[in-house]
Amino acid sequence: MNEEGIITIFQTKTLDEIPELAEHIKNLEAKTSTEITIIDEPAVLGEFGGRAIDIILSDPIQAAKSAVEIGILLWGIVKIVKAAGKVIQFGKKIARYLLFAKLNADYVDDQGSKEMLLEEAKIWGPMEIDPIGGSLFEQFTPSIEGPFAFLMAIVIPIQRKRARTFWYIIRTDGEILTSWRTQTFIERLPDFLKPTA
Repeated sequence: MNEEGIITIFQTKTLDEIPELAEHIKNLEAKTSTEITIIDEPAVLGEFGGRAIDIILSDPIQAAKSAVEIGILLWGIVKIVKAAGKVIQFGKKIARYLLFAKLNADYVDDQGSKEMLLEEAKIWGPMEIDPIGGSLFEQFTPSIEGPFAFLMAIVIPIQRKRARTFWYIIRTDGEILTSWRTQTFIERLPDFLKPTA
């Protein structure tokens, strides 16, 4: 099983415990192959041990528009789970979809356009972050084993041979710790960030 495509909702035995969760999952299933399993988390997780629900996305999403749509649906799940007072954790694949949706909203706000052309973008990450220090991480202590947060950059070519890079650090519970954007000439970008367009 691919842990990168899993959302785990801790201390939850059924979908009915969280209002609207079943409906959000049904909408997600209309876009991609989804599996729901009930698992028993080990007692070593302390207060998070016990029954939990895994939402597993198995299909790789190829089309950028579909990835953004799935990201929007996943944000809905994150919000209602947190509103219900439950603890949630997800892997890289889920972070990627969430950040595609966040980028789409940021890009539309930034450019004043109606949609972002993700097909032209260069995506770097997400990569796991293990905090060493600094004020960004002082207020957050990881509560569950596993990755703490992910870093992802999305580079979009713009006019006059330039590129705008949107950077995100997202915690594995859906909180965006920070985001920023940079802009430079495409030729000045390191090779791993250069878009192909």
